[in-house]
Amino acid sequence: MNQARFFVEKAAGFLCFGNNIIPMDAAHDDLTALRSALEQAQARAAAAEAEAARAVAQISSTEALIASLRLEIAKLRREIYGQRSERKARLLEQMELQLENLRPPPARMN
Repeated sequence: MNQARFFVEKAAGFLCFGNNIIPMDAAHDDLTALRSALEQAQARAAAAEAEAARAVAQISSTEALIASLRLEIAKLRREIYGQRSERKARLLEQMELQLENLRPPPARMN
């Protein structure tokens, strides 16, 4: 019976949804507005996803640059303060000890 009422009222320019009766023009306008709103929401979602992807790419690029710079700094530190530097420091200490051993003992005062 409801289907028959739907068709009858549709023919008369109305749509019936439950107890609500909506003029066809208003229903069409509502449908058009809803489709437009859906398209706009989808466009905003796509733009937000693209922005998020750009942000992730930028973060990834920044993290790669940070890792590269840390590696380069570590290499430079090893070059400046590395084993050769430590070896030179040990050699210097040994030479200073040898020098101290070669100095004559201080004279005693009688």
